[in-house]
Amino acid sequence: MRRALDVNDRKKVYLQLINIYRATDKGELVEDIFKKLCKKYHESLEIWSGYIEFLFDMRGKDGDYTEPKTILQRALQALPKANHVNVISKFGMLEYKNGNPEHGRTMFEGIVSNYAKRMDIWSIYMDMEVKYGGGKANQAQARHLFERCLSLPEISKKPKKMKLVFRKYMEFENALGNENKLGELRRRVE
Repeated sequence: MRRALDVNDRKKVYLQLINIYRATDKGELVEDIFKKLCKKYHESLEIWSGYIEFLFDMRGKDGDYTEPKTILQRALQALPKANHVNVISKFGMLEYKNGNPEHGRTMFEGIVSNYAKRMDIWSIYMDMEVKYGGGKANQAQARHLFERCLSLPEISKKPKKMKLVFRKYMEFENALGNENKLGELRRRVE
């Protein structure tokens, strides 16, 4: 390990070591490495995101791991402001994927209310809602999200952005087999 650190990029070596430890279920060693990496590379979005993702994976497993929300707060203090939206959206995505869509919605709502023009964030939010929102209530929630996005002046004045939202909306309705809603969306596009 020492020889590898001497002749290679230290960050890459440590990240590979983390992958090896995770593959062999040695999570207790991984958190210590992430703590060191966060101190050394405190402005690295990749390190903070990886640490948060690791902590989400460790939820419910044996061991005393730091709460992901605590690490998110530290990441927001350490990272440059330009990376805040990215780390918060990553956290929201992980909330959705790990069975907590309400917390994920809260995270994304905070972002889209402050950055309404960020179509990349809207797109991720829509994808998470469609895929992980859950149940019949999800359909109404997803439709409301699509309609809200389409009604925003920042988006409704940009044909490219509108096209993306309509495409996602139509894919959603098509997957549900809702022909009436699909016909209505086609009329709106024309």
